[in-house]
Amino acid sequence: MIRAVLFDMDGTLLPLDIDEFFVRYTALLSKRFTDIAPPREFIGHLMSSTAKMMANDDPSRTLMQAFWDDFLPSVGRDLDSMLARLMEFYTTEFGTLGQHYGFHPDARRAVEAAVGQGYEVVLATNPLFPKIAIEERMKWARIYDLPWKMVTTYEDMHYCKPNPRYYTEILEIIRRTPEECVMVGNDTRDDLVVRSLGMPAFLVEGFHVLREDGFEPTWRGSLSDVASLIERGFSS
Repeated sequence: MIRAVLFDMDGTLLPLDIDEFFVRYTALLSKRFTDIAPPREFIGHLMSSTAKMMANDDPSRTLMQAFWDDFLPSVGRDLDSMLARLMEFYTTEFGTLGQHYGFHPDARRAVEAAVGQGYEVVLATNPLFPKIAIEERMKWARIYDLPWKMVTTYEDMHYCKPNPRYYTEILEIIRRTPEECVMVGNDTRDDLVVRSLGMPAFLVEGFHVLREDGFEPTWRGSLSDVASLIERGFSS
């Protein structure tokens, strides 16, 4: 019996191309740190440390710790000063990126349908960002105010997609088995890797990413199809 629905955000509930978003995001962020390094060099350090963070497989280190442990030596700054500047960026400038992206009404419909069916809902977004940045993008998608059981952030999580341990960590926290959950996402590897755990999954088309090392979905279709399936209690 299904007890919880896990939703990816970027490219799923929030209609955007994640690669294009990262270009806009890193360009805007790098302008805030030109005293540390030229934009291209700063972005290089940022992406290198992000890659190290994504590869983290140490259960004793959060993603936040993994990122800063690698990034700070490359820019020669201390954590407190960098966090202060980063928080200022997220509270003043990050939100302006939202003007480039719309929202999909069936995103809210799908999550509300899950809540209405009595399912727990988890925002299983790849936790590459701090909580403040994830919550801002939730507002763009108009899903921020919904009763989320859990939202994955880099402060709290220890693994990234497509590491299956990212999903097992979620399951441990919400105390559910793979068979009690459904994953809804747009990436056949990052999101559908849950199939290797025995969890059913819905591939949302539109901004979907098909990969050679991806997995086959249990269902596929539009966000409207997701909402309809949930409203039927996952019965065909």
